[in-house]
Amino acid sequence: MDKTLRAVIIICLCVITFSVFYYLVIFLPKNREAVRKAEQAEKVRKELKESQSKLDYDACRRGVEIAYGSNRESTCKRLRKGPDCSLPRSMYERWDRFRKEGNEQCYKVYLQSR
Repeated sequence: MDKTLRAVIIICLCVITFSVFYYLVIFLPKNREAVRKAEQAEKVRKELKESQSKLDYDACRRGVEIAYGSNRESTCKRLRKGPDCSLPRSMYERWDRFRKEGNEQCYKVYLQSR
């Protein structure tokens, strides 16, 4: 009986030792690596999203500037003046307001929502 009890205790100690060894040497490093990779992937995803938002914002602003230039040019043509004509104050204010509102809208859509 004494030998059987010793054998059971030794087997239990071996199982406990192996369990602790497995947890500390195999499980925790893999778990830490998985967490690190997940954090790194999240960081990359955020950076990509921010850079895409910035690209979209820049494209939006370019579109606003193109529309502004086109509207200004067509107004000059309607007034039968050259392409870089001096617009009447009311028309200049109208197109300038259009440009400012367009730029503000681009900011709200692409940068403010971050």
